[in-house]
Amino acid sequence: MFCVKCGSELYPNTKICPNCRFDNANFVSQPAAVGSYAPSVPLAYPDAYAEGDILVVPRNAALPASCVKCGGVPKEPWLKRTFYWHNPLLYLLIIIGLLIYAIVVLIVRKRVQLMVPICDLHESKRKSRLWIGAILLLACIPVAIAFGTYVQSENAPLPAFFLGFVMFIAGLVVISSSYVLRPTYIGDDCAKFKGAHPEFLARLKPLSVAAAMAAQALRS
Repeated sequence: MFCVKCGSELYPNTKICPNCRFDNANFVSQPAAVGSYAPSVPLAYPDAYAEGDILVVPRNAALPASCVKCGGVPKEPWLKRTFYWHNPLLYLLIIIGLLIYAIVVLIVRKRVQLMVPICDLHESKRKSRLWIGAILLLACIPVAIAFGTYVQSENAPLPAFFLGFVMFIAGLVVISSSYVLRPTYIGDDCAKFKGAHPEFLARLKPLSVAAAMAAQALRS
């Protein structure tokens, strides 16, 4: 077993890396019990890799110690995030009803938890965008009401509604821009994300032919 951050060898029953002091408890898999029978099945590629501009993270794999937004040195501790994904065709259920769509999505959506390396600069930007987006969403209705009350005109409700609507959409856009990664697929074998910086993707190990065949066998 090896440290996912610096690659140093870990001694048996050791999770804290003696070299970089990184806690590998969430990443190191437990060895199989002696004498237990394990069927011969192809193993998925154990490390994250890139498919063009798509980041592919196999189940139980860890990301390398490089900021996903710039390729720089990440801060400690890493950002712990839970990502959700569902088939885009389910958006058609909104036509039937928003409540039906929400219930179905809560039942069938896939999720994956990932420790995301991100530097101090991009973490600060992420938090700033979250605050700005939250303020816009919370203030859209009060500001619209205040604007309609202040403007003494028969046509005031229309621009007041437009102002509140624009603030609501802007808040959603700003919060959406704060996401470090965007899942495009989450399955039982791997998760795929957009939003990783090219410098980060360039540092990933290439997917070998043998590993690609093993991953394809698991998907089928």
